[in-house]
Amino acid sequence: MIFFTAGTHEDPFHRLVRAADACAQRTQEKVLVQRGHSQWPAPGCAVFDLLPSSEFERLIKEARVVVTHAGPSTIDRVLQEKKVPIVFPRQRRWGEHVDDHQVWFARRLHPGIPVVLEMDDLPMHLESPPAWNDQLRPMTWVDAEDDALGRDFGNLVEAVLSKRRDPNRSVRATLRTWIRARR
Repeated sequence: MIFFTAGTHEDPFHRLVRAADACAQRTQEKVLVQRGHSQWPAPGCAVFDLLPSSEFERLIKEARVVVTHAGPSTIDRVLQEKKVPIVFPRQRRWGEHVDDHQVWFARRLHPGIPVVLEMDDLPMHLESPPAWNDQLRPMTWVDAEDDALGRDFGNLVEAVLSKRRDPNRSVRATLRTWIRARR
């Protein structure tokens, strides 16, 4: 079974749904798509708008291949099952998200995780998906540097929120100070 997931972001992800349907037309394998807020039809697929987390996790476990948006939590969940996700990031130019942060994030994943930006490039990854190897592992969310950065950022957010109540302090000045300190 091949499982496509668009995530839960409110912008539709028609390209992923169309890719799932095109995949279903080429294979005898069952194709499921969690299409989120897209209403694009996929007559060749079993289609779900949103799934309860238990069902979502079950489908990831059972799938031979998982094609996913570039959502860190979904990618991590697939990696926890010792499977290599095929990452199909949402893109701003197609109206799939507000910016290209998913493309940026996907390009920074381990090189053993395929990132597909165009629908035409997807079939070759579905036919022979990459195999799990020991260099791949679920994401480690915090290391020493990230932890310090997280604390700094948390302090910045608290400072910015407190400045909103204090009109004598500029939020921009607080942000500029924090950015200069990080360089």
